[in-house]
Amino acid sequence: MLPSIAEAYWQSRAQVAISAGGGASTTWNPADKNAAFDLTNGNLTATVNVDTTYVSVRAIASNSSGKHYYELTLTGVVNAANMITGIANSTESLTGFCGQSTNSIGYQASGGVVYINGSPTTGSPIQTSVESDVLCVAVDLGNSKIWYRTNGGNWNNDVIGNQNPATNTGGISISGLAAGPYFPCASGHSHFDAWTANFGGSAYAQTPPSGFGNW
Repeated sequence: MLPSIAEAYWQSRAQVAISAGGGASTTWNPADKNAAFDLTNGNLTATVNVDTTYVSVRAIASNSSGKHYYELTLTGVVNAANMITGIANSTESLTGFCGQSTNSIGYQASGGVVYINGSPTTGSPIQTSVESDVLCVAVDLGNSKIWYRTNGGNWNNDVIGNQNPATNTGGISISGLAAGPYFPCASGHSHFDAWTANFGGSAYAQTPPSGFGNW
């Protein structure tokens, strides 16, 4: 029997997601978040539920090797200066932000600054992000590098071709991070700030770099 129109649509979306990212996908982890985050939308949307100090959430899946890609859409922005995302190991505190220590690295949406151990890294700033923007994150754990871009912009805000995760060109070093494995993470502290993640469970908004799979 031929599939219905709806079935064909969802099958095609799943195939696009698999082709774009490869492998399984994950969600934010209800058991690995600060209580000031609410998870909805199948645990893909993380929303700060109170004005507070920095709080964080990690995804379920972690990796210690390989090349991985994910996207975060800023679905609610009260103060983009407080919205930070990146990767963290399991030791990083959930009362704080990604990039506050050597256990994590984080990109600040409003200033485009990337932090490790509480300080801006070499290569900051990246493009800034506002509500409805899609932040793309590519991580090459074998070469200890990370790349960011907003929507379809240049990786790490480079305009002369010196940043390309597909060819291991440029990249922000994460070699100084404490040992993994690493999880995608998001941080905020303004009530109603919200991130919606796509770890590969549906078609990506942008094309992942060649060779990079789902988180």
